[in-house]
Order: sequence, then C-alpha cells, then structure tokens
Amino acid sequence: IAANKITLEATITDRDSDTDTAQLDLGPKLSFKDDGPTATVDPTKAPTLQVDETASQTTGLNKAVSAEFAAAFSGSAGADGGDAAPSGYALNVTNGTASGLLDTATGQAIYLYLNANGVVEGRVGSGDAANANGAVAFTVAVSNTGQVTLTQKTAIKHPVDSDPDDAVSIAANKITLEATITDRDSD
Repeated sequence: IAANKITLEATITDRDSDTDTAQLDLGPKLSFKDDGPTATVDPTKAPTLQVDETASQTTGLNKAVSAEFAAAFSGSAGADGGDAAPSGYALNVTNGTASGLLDTATGQAIYLYLNANGVVEGRVGSGDAANANGAVAFTVAVSNTGQVTLTQKTAIKHPVDSDPDDAVSIAANKITLEATITDRDSD
C-alpha cells in the first residue's frame, strides 16, 4: 500500500486531560505476500524412448520414436489460480557435454548441443573432442504438449557381447526436460 494512504493515530491523555497525538504511516507496514505456482515431477510416470536399429541397413537410419511425458509432471497454480497443468516444456543441456555414447562409423564420442529451436543434437566429436559442427547422430525434441521425440540419424556403438539386441543410453542427467506452470499473475 502506498505511503501516507493509511495512518494509525494514537492519542495519550494525562490526568488533567492534556493530550498529545502521534501518527504512524501504516501503508508500508501492510503487505500481501505472493505465492507462486509449484511444479513437481514423478520420474516413475515418465515413459522410456528406444529406437530399434533393426533393419536399418535396408531402410536407412533417421528412425524416430515419440511418447508423451506430460503425465510425469504435476503442479499447483497456488492462490492466484490458473491452470495447474504445465504451460510449456523445454529441453536443457550444457553444450559440448559428452553424451556417453559413441558413433559406430568413427568411434568418436557424441556430444550434446541445444540448437536455436530448442532441439538437442547429439553431434559426433572430432579428434576425441567436442565438435559443434560434427555430424548429427541423433536429436531429441519436445513439443509444447510434452511429447518427446528421439530421432536416430547414425549408428550408435553397442558393446560386443552375446546379445545383439542390447541397448545403450545417454548418460544420466545430461538432458533434462523442464515443465513450466504459470499462475494468473504470471508467476
């Protein structure tokens, strides 16, 4: 509340009825604390995306799989109200971070980059170092509804063992999915 809009006045009177008054500006002493929306994530409700390279030699790569991740997020708009469902999603990475994967053709490590469209690109390194201009081995994209799409563009190296259908994954905590909840006063 603005200064000098609300004042509190106190009057003191002695035994022979003399008085004195004092005022306190209450405006700056009265406030309303805002709450904000809260977002929570339950990783057990997140699906797993897995591209199957089977038959890629005849059909070529550029295989994509998608799934909705919105169910992994919940929240509250708080006292200001609004939609408690996330209003947007974004992917986050630290550019040049090793993904934990290797490109089959070159044996080089694959590094993560976030492009201008918010799509994560797994790019093949060069000389055992990150290369922002390296070939794109895979992409990860998210829609505004929380649908995540994983697209494989080059072959990914797998361990040599007795299981020809083994899977490899991007290292933990290298790519994060962020959901945003906005309340009615735009918090």
